[in-house]
Amino acid sequence: MSTLTTLLGYETGQPPKLVRFVPRLRGSEKQRRMLTMTPDLHDWITKPVKGAALSHIKANARVHFGQFVKGGPIDDCRFMKRVEDRRLNPPDFSHEVWSISPRFGEPQYRFFGTFVTRDWFLAISKQDRTRLDEHQNRWHDEIDKVLRTWKSLFGASLRLSGNSLFDYVTMPAEHCDDRW
Repeated sequence: MSTLTTLLGYETGQPPKLVRFVPRLRGSEKQRRMLTMTPDLHDWITKPVKGAALSHIKANARVHFGQFVKGGPIDDCRFMKRVEDRRLNPPDFSHEVWSISPRFGEPQYRFFGTFVTRDWFLAISKQDRTRLDEHQNRWHDEIDKVLRTWKSLFGASLRLSGNSLFDYVTMPAEHCDDRW
């Protein structure tokens, strides 16, 4: 069974193991890319909360994810980045873990995941950016969490890999991270 077939089965299962993020579409807007999430991450993004600050942060994260899904311009410097594994020398990107980086308000969160196929991102976890910066191992913990979750969902199936952002997403996109 293909990874995509398995993912679609997880989205339609009862209860679903994965949930598709669908932004508000207006007028002629369409889903041009796909974004699937773990149920707890989807709940965090979509469920209302008390308090203006957190509501604002979550709303801005939804807008950021919506830009991805609607096929808006993205880049691999500010919008999202491949996560560097600094436990290796030289640092390595081969694990194919990415972070989506909404930069609105405080605290800022990073959403970690991987590409299932071109234009289809699977978001698995989130972490407060300040907490990540307290110790480099926290970035590595998120890499390991994504890899464990992938393995539990898809076994030995390979994650999408590539040599530039264009191997992961269609235009409009800007490959500006020269580290990989």
